[in-house]
Amino acid sequence: RISNGSILAEAGNDDTANWLRNMEQARSVTGMLGATDTFRRRLYPVLVKMVPITFDPTNADHIVELLQGNNIKSEIWWNARWLKPTERRRPDQKFAHLTISLVEEG
Repeated sequence: RISNGSILAEAGNDDTANWLRNMEQARSVTGMLGATDTFRRRLYPVLVKMVPITFDPTNADHIVELLQGNNIKSEIWWNARWLKPTERRRPDQKFAHLTISLVEEG
């Protein structure tokens, strides 16, 4: 168990990891544990520096452009957000740092 009460499961080999990636099989494990939640893939945050502030992390077209321009598969993209809230930007600011979260492939 980790501090928030969740259980962190680590597979001992690739076959087990692939088996757990199937949501039906993952639900059967959580049912045996008596848990009400399901397995969640691990997120990997990536810091993207000096992104023009014209980029909109809520705009699907901007996300597609970001992913394609950096050879990132859309299946592993989870979300994107500005590192610092937009209301805290300087009036003359042109660039900012962005955090994108990716999930493990599978």
